[in-house]
Amino acid sequence: LSRPVTAEDQKPRTAVNQGTLVNWKDKKAVFVVKDKKVIETPVTVGVQIGDMVEVLEGVKAGEQVVSNPPSRLRNGAAIKVAEK
Repeated sequence: LSRPVTAEDQKPRTAVNQGTLVNWKDKKAVFVVKDKKVIETPVTVGVQIGDMVEVLEGVKAGEQVVSNPPSRLRNGAAIKVAEK
């Protein structure tokens, strides 16, 4: 299947892996890493792009988020960032 690529398809988008999303008060959120602590940040999600989900509001491109956060992770928790 194919279709023409539209201008909307070509605009830059901020996206996160689905595994970064958590349910937060009946909404979606991600844990943003800042100063070696995590901040639970509500997000508005858009379309799914493969295994990624577009983020319309809440995080900006380049912000570091926790991938596959454990269920016991809480807002403000101190963390150690793994080396690449």
